[in-house]
Amino acid sequence: STDQVQALTPIQIVSLNSAQLNFFDSSQVSSINTEAIQRVSDFQLSSFSTSQIRGFSPSKISVLSTSQVIAFTTQQVTALFTSQISGFLTEQLASLEAADLKNLGVNQFQAFSLTQSSALSSAQLLSLTTTQLSSLASLKVDSPISTEQISLLQMSNSQVARLSEAQVGSLTKNQLLVISTSQISALTSNQLQSFRVEQINGIITSDLSALSPTQLSYFSVQQSSALEGTQLAALSTNQLSSLSSLKIGFLP
Repeated sequence: STDQVQALTPIQIVSLNSAQLNFFDSSQVSSINTEAIQRVSDFQLSSFSTSQIRGFSPSKISVLSTSQVIAFTTQQVTALFTSQISGFLTEQLASLEAADLKNLGVNQFQAFSLTQSSALSSAQLLSLTTTQLSSLASLKVDSPISTEQISLLQMSNSQVARLSEAQVGSLTKNQLLVISTSQISALTSNQLQSFRVEQINGIITSDLSALSPTQLSYFSVQQSSALEGTQLAALSTNQLSSLSSLKIGFLP
């Protein structure tokens, strides 16, 4: 019974072999006390069935060691309920293998909190599909993620529009290259004004020409003066006219 399992000491739990552990149902696994869970070997943990893994409460998942999390099989990770995902600490998520992450469903990724999403490394993000990345992006955009991670995401226009000014202002030239014309046209006035002068000449002409005259009017004198000849040549008459006479005087 669950009461009998709960009464087992950590030493007794650790002494059980895989065959014996496999007799526990999910409710009995759930009743294993926290200290005992921490003492379960990596091999024992990996031998649990997917139904048994679903018996782990979020609080029990949070006490697992990094090596125990690494010991999770792909089948075990993909079997996790979305409610269990909330139990993972950031250091645990960072230790999940790419092979495990890429098999998670969209609903599981959507269960990640902002803090959890931010813990994923670029290597982990690279293993994900566009659909999986997009399900994370809706959460990650407002979190303190690195711009390296931003460049890997396939964000919708509305998600791009939610990037902080600090995030926009810290994008590298290579990151600017991956922004599409539809994404850059979704930028707000505050975001456009947050571009550093050295970033301006890194905006490719097709992206720059996608900006509306109104958006271009938000450029400061310093930003406008950073535009190069090839960039100016890509702008229409209406776009050029949106740069005030004051700004035009600073153009090369």
